[in-house]
Amino acid sequence: MLYHKKVVDLCPEAIDSLSCIVRYGLKEGVYISHRNRTIQAWLKAQEAIAEQKHYDAISHLSSVPPGNLKIMIELGRLHYTVGENQKAAVYLRRAHHLDSNTSYSMDILAFILAQVDKFQEQNFKDLENLAATLMDAQETPEAWVAYAFLAKCQKRYDKALYFTEKACKLADWHVHPMAILLRSLILMDKKKFDEAIAELRDALVIHPANYALYEALVHAFLLQEKIQEARIIACTCRHILGQDNARALYLSATLAAKDESTVKDAQKLLEKAIAISPHLLDAVFLLVALYDKTQNYEKAIALLKKQTETTVNSRLHRLLGDFLTKTNRPVDACHQYRLER
Repeated sequence: MLYHKKVVDLCPEAIDSLSCIVRYGLKEGVYISHRNRTIQAWLKAQEAIAEQKHYDAISHLSSVPPGNLKIMIELGRLHYTVGENQKAAVYLRRAHHLDSNTSYSMDILAFILAQVDKFQEQNFKDLENLAATLMDAQETPEAWVAYAFLAKCQKRYDKALYFTEKACKLADWHVHPMAILLRSLILMDKKKFDEAIAELRDALVIHPANYALYEALVHAFLLQEKIQEARIIACTCRHILGQDNARALYLSATLAAKDESTVKDAQKLLEKAIAISPHLLDAVFLLVALYDKTQNYEKAIALLKKQTETTVNSRLHRLLGDFLTKTNRPVDACHQYRLER
């Protein structure tokens, strides 16, 4: 940080150094005001990120006229951070189309495109093109990660593991969080749980604020039916990311939902998470499932209607149609089923 402060003293326009100073909350004695509106918005966003106020950061950056590559990528990263993968993909796709040589954060786009439960032929083609384009531009960790996700989707697991190793060799400290995440998931598929857990724990030492690593670690323990260990990890995640972090709340709720005696606690956690992050669809889908389980159909309908007003997602319409059918509203249900297509 002393280096960055010295750079700013010599060159007040050094935006990258200013960003580091602001993001790590060390702006005391540093003049960070700027006449350029775009840079002002950027620095305000970095300050909000430092305070874990990701939606404020999104708001600051969204006020800037579109077309700035750096801001597009940052918006993609922020939406991914709060669990809004659909929106994250939109911004990261735009950034890739604007400059296909940019590899920064494209590993996040590869991760989103490779999601199994939402995997479509178009996503596969996009992932294939992304990997090839990134590697043609420059050999980077992100390019290898994209190839690793592609190999996993093709069920070429050994090849995927090899690509994650290549990514880590090029990364800082030889640890690339997305590569470690993918490697751990493949190791879990191979029932090598101890190896996967060790990889994830080591990665969390360097990247303690990476939610996806905590989620994978919880998953590893659940696959072995080690509920108590999974709960400890979820609690640690909430402690590190913040008691009011929507994704950390969701992670705790997934564990509470597995026990009949704590289903109501899970509902409260999910309701809080959605109040904080309205577009966290994983939380929405789990809460709707719990409402269904406890026959709170009207609550489920109200939540789904609110979601369909702001989010384009076929599953939301299908679920809403199902609940309308259960409450004897066939005409409204048919309308939702038509919207699903």
